[in-house]
Amino acid sequence: RRAMILDGDGLAFYDFEHVPSAKRFKDRYRQCLDNLSLTTLEIQGLVREANLAFLLNMRLFEELDVKANISGAKVRPLQECMEMAFQTRADPEDAASTECPFLVQKKQNAPEKASGRCPWPFVFAHDPKQGLQDYQTWISVGLLLCWIWSRFA
Repeated sequence: RRAMILDGDGLAFYDFEHVPSAKRFKDRYRQCLDNLSLTTLEIQGLVREANLAFLLNMRLFEELDVKANISGAKVRPLQECMEMAFQTRADPEDAASTECPFLVQKKQNAPEKASGRCPWPFVFAHDPKQGLQDYQTWISVGLLLCWIWSRFA
């Protein structure tokens, strides 16, 4: 409300007078979805529609960022959203193994993994021998000894 400088009516879209409890409504909605007997193709259609709705909501927030002159903000093209939402596999029966389009994009944009080793000092929790080989350990020991020497000498 404050960020968009909205008055009391600015969020009226989110007021549902016939829904006393959002949690109970969502729980009931999920239960109804779970009780539906849908084919694999129908499930894929629902997932695609939900993905598209999510992407379009993301575009709304991107537009707000651009409007607020946030550095580096841009709105992804609508065509890109449509392609992401409607990615399909050749075999419709393979729906269980179809990856989420957001996960696919995240994997594509992910930087290469580092050495796969725990950072110092956390390495001591599972590999103390490796921790003793790290230079940070010996710098810390040296500083500790200097401090002890200055306090008691």
